[in-house]
Amino acid sequence: MSRALSYFVGVIKDREEKLQTINADLKLAHHNLERIAVTDRLTGLYNRTKLDEVFANELARAQRYDVPLAVVMADIDKFKLVNDTYGHQVGDSVLCEFSTIVRNLVRDTDTLGRWGGEEFLIICSHIDMNDAYILAERIRSTIVAHSFSVVGPKSCSLGVASYRPGDTVATIMSRVDAALYEAKQNGRNRVVLEREST
Repeated sequence: MSRALSYFVGVIKDREEKLQTINADLKLAHHNLERIAVTDRLTGLYNRTKLDEVFANELARAQRYDVPLAVVMADIDKFKLVNDTYGHQVGDSVLCEFSTIVRNLVRDTDTLGRWGGEEFLIICSHIDMNDAYILAERIRSTIVAHSFSVVGPKSCSLGVASYRPGDTVATIMSRVDAALYEAKQNGRNRVVLEREST
């Protein structure tokens, strides 16, 4: 009787250990799936889905606690020419190099992601327009001084906008997009702040 009981206790312990291993594997797989769902496959940066989530959270924090919030949108100048001249693999390498450079320049508290194509967004919590401009200018000057593999020197244009009372994600994005467009229209390789009257 005691042998049978010992056997069943052993079987139960063995099954519990297997269940714990399966649960640990499932937890790890779930974590990896969550990471994949919010990560841009090429650059390893956050993707648009994650940026939308972070932006909404940071905007809610800015509204509730009246803390500054700024966004910087960067666009690699004449990127289409890179793809047309050298092919998409080289274009991908430029995007990856650009991502690495910018990742090393932003603060740990900033959220950097690929907005789409050759556009990148930086969500800067607890930072005002002036400090966001300084960050954007540091990115611009670092990029223009860098020689990219295969293609050599490149530049980028950047727009900067900051939270105003009553803003939504859409209104801030509209202003940062307009600032970026102005930077591109006025010769590229520059940082433009949002317009006060916009």
